[in-house]
Amino acid sequence: MSTDIKKLSKVLFGVIFILLLIHTVLTLYSKVLNPDLFEFLNAKFNVENEANIPTWVSSNLLLLISITAFILARLHTEKAINRIISDRLFWATASAVFAYLSLDEFTQLHESIDLATNYQVKWVVFYAPFAIGFILLSVYYIGFIQQNKHLQNYFLGGLILIAIGGIGLEVLDYYVQLPYAIRNIVRTSEEALELFGTTLILTGSLQELSTLLEQKRLWKFE
Repeated sequence: MSTDIKKLSKVLFGVIFILLLIHTVLTLYSKVLNPDLFEFLNAKFNVENEANIPTWVSSNLLLLISITAFILARLHTEKAINRIISDRLFWATASAVFAYLSLDEFTQLHESIDLATNYQVKWVVFYAPFAIGFILLSVYYIGFIQQNKHLQNYFLGGLILIAIGGIGLEVLDYYVQLPYAIRNIVRTSEEALELFGTTLILTGSLQELSTLLEQKRLWKFE
C-alpha cells in the first residue's frame, strides 16, 4: 500500500477513535456533567444520534468511496470477456450504492420507512435484501473475477463489518429486549463497525485507484 494512503487511513481511524472516545465519555459521565453542557455535547457527538459530527464524517466517507468508485469505473475501458460483470459495471454500481448511502446518512431517508410503517417494520428489513445482493456481487467480482487479495481484505472486509453493524446489530437491538447497559454497548458497536468498515472500503478503493493510475502511467502515489 502506498505511504499516502496509509497515512490517510491512519488519520481516519484516529478521527473515528476520537469520536467514539468522546461518545463513551459523554455516556459514562452524563450524570455528573452540567446539563446544558451535556445536552450540547451529546447533540454534537453522540454516534447514535442523527445530523451531527459523526453523521457528517460517515456521510463524507461514503461520498469519498462513491467518487473513488466512479473514477475507477471511468478508468476501466476494457470490455468483459467470458464473464457476467465488467470492471466498469461493478465500480459504477458501487459508486451508485455508496452515493445513495451517503445521501441516506445525511438526510436520514431510512427513518422515513420507520415513520411510514409506524415503527411496525424496521427500515433494515427493506434494506437487507439490497445489501445482501451487493455483498454477493462484490464477493463474485472481487473474490472470483479479480482475485485481488488487497480488495478482499479491505473492500470485502469493510462490507462484512458494515453488514454486522448495520444489519446484524440493528436487528438485535430492535427485536430483542436488551438491558440498558447492553443496549448502549450494542448501539455504539453498531456505529463503530459501520465507521471502521467504511474506512476499510475507502482504503481498499483508493489503493485500487492508485494501482490502476500507475498501470496507466497517469499518476503515482508516494
